[in-house]
Amino acid sequence: MGEPPPPVEPPPLAEGAAPVLRITGLSLDGGAGQARLSAVDLEVRSGEIVGIAGVEGNGQRELVRALAGLEPSARGSLRVADHEVPWSAPPAARRALLGVVHEDRHADGLVLEATVGDNLVLGDLGTPGFDEAATIARRIRDFQVHPTSPALRAAELSGGNQQKLVIARALDRVRAAGAGAALICAQPTRGVDVGAAAAIHAAIGAAAGAGMAVLLVSADLGELRRLSHRICVMARGRIVATLPPDADEQRIGKAMLGGEEAA
Repeated sequence: MGEPPPPVEPPPLAEGAAPVLRITGLSLDGGAGQARLSAVDLEVRSGEIVGIAGVEGNGQRELVRALAGLEPSARGSLRVADHEVPWSAPPAARRALLGVVHEDRHADGLVLEATVGDNLVLGDLGTPGFDEAATIARRIRDFQVHPTSPALRAAELSGGNQQKLVIARALDRVRAAGAGAALICAQPTRGVDVGAAAAIHAAIGAAAGAGMAVLLVSADLGELRRLSHRICVMARGRIVATLPPDADEQRIGKAMLGGEEAA
């Protein structure tokens, strides 16, 4: 990916900012009696960016899938602003409250043989009052998708611009809710160039600046340090530590291996 993108500092967090995303006791069973998620408690306040760090395979993917409505057997509770959101609620029912960017854009975010325009409105068609052409134009413009032609196939775009399609769709859906919405971003800059990473980081910062709660899951510790107000570390399906972004790397590494328990 080359040099890291220009630094984007998280916006100042307002004193007394209210919780927007509240996860309580989230648990998810796996095979052979193993818990994929175990009693995860997490709050993200309005305007806050909370990073999720950890060795891959320690529950990060399951956390994102549960928030996206793809793990209906999850237990515990999920609230977004004043709304209780059942884990079994279909993705369409939570789109106005939760924008989700999955870690694998090809598997979970795009239909590569479909057009750019079709990808930008996946799941939106049929919404009352929805203006397809205006929405496509706005998402291309606001998220700097290049080339700008909606008729191109998504497969013809660079990896960075493919990722912008996914970010644009998720973030634009919840922008109207502002401080009443949450943005979940998993590996948002994986496999993209420096320019695209900078644009994506700016979009994440702008979402927090607009009052959204942002949960940022990344294997790139530098990315988490640059963007997060605080970092939660996951190990074995649990949050085992909550640390400031400037915490010593050795301490973060120890927590990733499950060696620290801190609220």
